Amino acid sequence: MIMSAVGGAIVGIPLAFFVALLPIWDYVGEFVLIKKLNTLVAPGIEGIPYKELPDFPLKRVLIAMTSMVELLFLGNVFALFVRKIRRHALLVWICYDRKKLLHYFSISGLIFGAAWYILFINWNVLAFMMSLQGGGGVPYLAVLLPMMAFVFGHLATIVGLGLYRDASRKLSRMAASRLASRKTRAATA
Repeated sequence: MIMSAVGGAIVGIPLAFFVALLPIWDYVGEFVLIKKLNTLVAPGIEGIPYKELPDFPLKRVLIAMTSMVELLFLGNVFALFVRKIRRHALLVWICYDRKKLLHYFSISGLIFGAAWYILFINWNVLAFMMSLQGGGGVPYLAVLLPMMAFVFGHLATIVGLGLYRDASRKLSRMAASRLASRKTRAATA
């Protein structure tokens, strides 16, 4: 996972930045379904004009990043339908220290959630950041968001699948012990 994260950072971040600057995202942002979805998950985008910063199309980049993050999460959901991927996620859950996995999951969720909140929900923090750095940190945060979503999405898949497995095993054991106790009571009565 570390190798894929490093490789994704080296290749993916510049590629995501160049893809985010393509003018096609202006049309994607105006698509009705995307617009409705973005009003629910990223309400801060709607009020931005397409030219917020000089010579930098901020709204285009933000729409591109939200679309990339949404596609990453959809990819994680669809990946669960592949048996090898489910097996790999369960092996990670079984083999690694769960305390560390939950710790990494909570840290990545906190970082991703904070970045999402700063970029797409509350613009007060973003305005403060732009006043301090002259807006220089905002594009980098927006471009790093898909990488954060990649790490958080993979850890969420592993933790969610592992917790489901543990809960279903515990419930099946409880049901089997109740059934066995009922059978022993019926046999003694």
